[in-house]
Amino acid sequence: MTDGGMEEDRRRKTEDRRQRKGGRKRFPSVHSPSSILSSSILSSVFRVAGHARDFLHGMAVTGYRRQLRAEAMELNDLFMLLCFMETLGLPN
Repeated sequence: MTDGGMEEDRRRKTEDRRQRKGGRKRFPSVHSPSSILSSSILSSVFRVAGHARDFLHGMAVTGYRRQLRAEAMELNDLFMLLCFMETLGLPN
């Protein structure tokens, strides 16, 4: 069998299998201009919604992160002071 014959045979078997399963032949989907327009509008709406979500998340979390950073710096200062005191041999 030639390559073209094998290809046609495989395609025929696939179509037979789809028909037995109750499936339909699949044709390439063609989008209408209105569906393309609506998909571009939807994608821009989702993009804006994502930016708004990121903005609101930043507004809600900024104060908390600032407080954690200040506490971490305070603990680091205390640790450095204790290390320096140990180095000098001063009692706690």
